[in-house]
Parts: sequence; C-alpha cells; structure tokens
Amino acid sequence: METLKIPATTSTPTIHFDPLSGLLEISGRSLPEDAFTFYEEIFKWLENYIELPLSETILIIKMDLISSSSLKCLHKISSQLKEVESKGKAAKIHWVFDEDDKESRELGESFRGVVDLPFDIFPAGKTKPGAKSSQKKPSHNQFETV
Repeated sequence: METLKIPATTSTPTIHFDPLSGLLEISGRSLPEDAFTFYEEIFKWLENYIELPLSETILIIKMDLISSSSLKCLHKISSQLKEVESKGKAAKIHWVFDEDDKESRELGESFRGVVDLPFDIFPAGKTKPGAKSSQKKPSHNQFETV
C-alpha cells in the first residue's frame, strides 16, 4: 500500500497518511468548496488501509482553519478508524493546536465529545504525535511534554 500524500493549497490541508508507521496526518486549512469531493480520495485510501491495519493507528489533526463540512469529513474519517478496533487493533486521535489559538483547542474539545475513539489534545511543539498514552474521552486534557 502506498503512502497518501496530498500537498496543501490555500483552501485544502496537507495530507500525509503513512501505512508503514500508522501515522495519518491532516494539517493546515480545510476550506474546500466541496469538502466531500476533496476527502473522497482519503476515504477510499482508509477503506484499503483498514483491511490490514497496523497494531496502532494514530490520526494527527493540526488544523488552522476548518469548515463545518470538513468537520463532517473528519467525523467520517474517525468512524472509519473505529473499524480498526473491530480488527483487534488500536486507533486514536491526536488534536494539535497552537497554544495561542483558544478556538482550535475548544474545537478539539468539542470534536472529542462526538468521536468514539481515544482522543488527546496537545499544544503544538509540546507533544509527541504518535505517543502511546491515550484515554477514551478523558474528563480533562492530558498533555505529554517533550
């Protein structure tokens, strides 16, 4: 299976999904005119990955700006990753935000409330994306410093 790499544009995020490490990263802005069309390739890649996932898969989300339709696509991605657990493997989400960006942190906290996967929220530069510690919907944020 090939790594999925999609470069960022002014309205779409960078996508770097590596099947050899199990790290799936979405970063930048997600404001495409048609989010479902943009994310379709990602949904299809995940369908294939889920057939033979690694023992642990981590979705790393680092968004500057995101539209409501892109959030729906992220939710669909998280639902697809839930299927990894049905294969006896681990899947989790790391939401990374700029320390000065209160809205991004709050959005991550809101998103954590609707996702049924272990979900951690980290300030950028003070995390190890892909770290092993995670909890399901913790009542407070858990930060891992480098």
